[in-house]
Amino acid sequence: MNSDAARRAVRTFFQGAVGVLVLIAVPVLNQLIQAVAAGGEIVIDVDLWQSIGIAAIAGGVIALIAFLQNMLEDRIGSAGFLVKKG
Repeated sequence: MNSDAARRAVRTFFQGAVGVLVLIAVPVLNQLIQAVAAGGEIVIDVDLWQSIGIAAIAGGVIALIAFLQNMLEDRIGSAGFLVKKG
């Protein structure tokens, strides 16, 4: 296994997981802002572990696709698709 492809896939996993967590947090923050603006009681109904699990699974899928693409590019000697390797 190419360690460079694995390193890039791990980096992509964290980028994907953080991105999904941010997208999940938007509705929660929107609900919080609306509750504060209305002067009502602030109640956040979120299962944190479920959100973290969703983000981890999405990050894993994204990383797997990135890993396969990285391995394919390395095996065929491609200079890269969007960003050319030096």
